[in-house]
Amino acid sequence: MILNCPLHSYSLIAGANTVLAFAQYYLREGKCHLGRLVVNPAFRRQGLITELICRLCELGKAEFAVDTCSLFVFTYNTWALNAYQKLGFKVADYPEDIPLENCVYIIHYTWCSQASDVTAINKR
Repeated sequence: MILNCPLHSYSLIAGANTVLAFAQYYLREGKCHLGRLVVNPAFRRQGLITELICRLCELGKAEFAVDTCSLFVFTYNTWALNAYQKLGFKVADYPEDIPLENCVYIIHYTWCSQASDVTAINKR
């Protein structure tokens, strides 16, 4: 399926252009949907996914005037699935078949306001 929607791409950076993480968001099924979440392997397990998700959900929810965020995650990516669930995401039914095997749809209805002083988020 081809989605006809603008993607908002952002990078979490530190210092002089050190890319820590990357993600996109767009409107999907009436929710701020996050996609292509990637954390630089050298900076994993430092809470960056929380930083990135919180900031993008704040931006996307305000832009789209929605109160829910969503994303897809592979069930075998247990690190990511656990991280999302710690943030309050819950597995939910998707209104159509998910074309990827071992993939679940997860949503979050409320959101946090966490932002560190050592990183910046840049639109790409």
